[in-house]
This record gives sequence, C-alpha cells and structure tokens, in this order.
Amino acid sequence: MPDLAQSGTVIAIMVVCGGLGGFAAWLLSSNTDDSAAQIRYSGYGYVVVGIIAAVAVPLFLSMAQSDLIKNMGTGENVFIFAGFCVVAGFSARAFMTTISQKLLSEMQQKVENAERLAEQSSEEMEELIDNVHAQAPTPVPAADIDAPAIKKLVASLDDKEAKVLQSTGSLTMRTATGIARSAELARDETSKVIEKLIDKGLAERTTSPRTGNLRFRVTPTGTTLLNHLKK
Repeated sequence: MPDLAQSGTVIAIMVVCGGLGGFAAWLLSSNTDDSAAQIRYSGYGYVVVGIIAAVAVPLFLSMAQSDLIKNMGTGENVFIFAGFCVVAGFSARAFMTTISQKLLSEMQQKVENAERLAEQSSEEMEELIDNVHAQAPTPVPAADIDAPAIKKLVASLDDKEAKVLQSTGSLTMRTATGIARSAELARDETSKVIEKLIDKGLAERTTSPRTGNLRFRVTPTGTTLLNHLKK
C-alpha cells in the first residue's frame, strides 16, 4: 500500500473508529443531556474526545514497538488497528491517562540515563586528566614478599577481585566508575570489591590533587600480584 494511501487509511480509521468508540461510550453513559450547557457530556463531545484518543493510538503502538501500522497492507491488521481505535475512543479518559503516564515515565527514565552517562563521562575525563598530570610515582612491586606469600594472596582472590585488580592496573588515579567500566561490572558491585582489595592491602585510597575527589590505586603488594597474574 503506498505511503500516501496508507496515511489516508490510517487517518480515516482513527476518525471513524475513534468517533464510534466515543459514541458507544455516550450510549452507555447515564448522562445523556444534549443541552448546549452540557455539550461536554453530549454525544458530540464523546465523539470528539473519542477521535482525539484514537489519534494517540499510533503513539501507543510506537511505544509498544509494534509494526502494526507499517504492515497495514493486510486486511487483518486493518481490523486490528480499527479495533484499537474503537477501544481508545470508548475508554478515552483511561486510555489517555495511561499513555500519558507511560510516556512521562519513559521520558524521565531517558533523562536519568542521560544524566548518569554524563556523570560517568565527567568522572572518566577527570580520571584521564589526573593520570596525565599525576605527581605520584607508579607503584613498584613489593620487595619484601616471597613466592609462597604471593601464591597465598593469589589463591585468596575470587574472579571479581582479580578482574578489578587488573582493571585498576598501574594507573595511580582511578575512579570507581572507570574501574567498573574496565572490569565490566556494576559500579556499586565494583565499589564493594575495591573495599575488599583495600582490606587485603592490595589497593588503597588516594585523592585527586586537582579536585580532592576520591581515587584508588594499587599498592606495591597489589602490583606484585598484578605482575604474577600477567604471567
């Protein structure tokens, strides 16, 4: 079906079926006063509101990721779409309220996701700048730890601890967000693993010399384990 013809069909179905749904709601309504003062509750009012609700059906289908309108070439889909418009027109208030709440909820979720990504990007940029201008020397392996002690420490690490330790690497100014992204773990989970590494003496807290914000780096003992894990 050509796009122009399809658009005309969709509009016609929305107007006719939405209006029919609104008219059906009026017929079943207890208030059928047709006076000019009650035009809002008259049959005409119900029909207009039904059409308005039906116009929102394509938005509803889009939010539901439905290809119904794209595949309007089949008779079955035409009737299904017409049914949607009738239902929307019949329950206009509930339909519009539901779709409005869902739309606002999705928009809020997208805004929150965008803010979170912006915050993560900001932290990663700060981390990069801190490491470029860091005055602290790169940690060197501990000289007073023997092979049996190294094996004992390695054995004490679980998979996530080893992954976070390797993700921290030799950089001296890592953020929890940067480590989490490198380790492909959730930030909250990464923070807990970092605390475990700190308790084991493999990582330590430090601060950014520029911003004073919290940073993390491996200790000399942690560097020794890193070198062992790379073998």
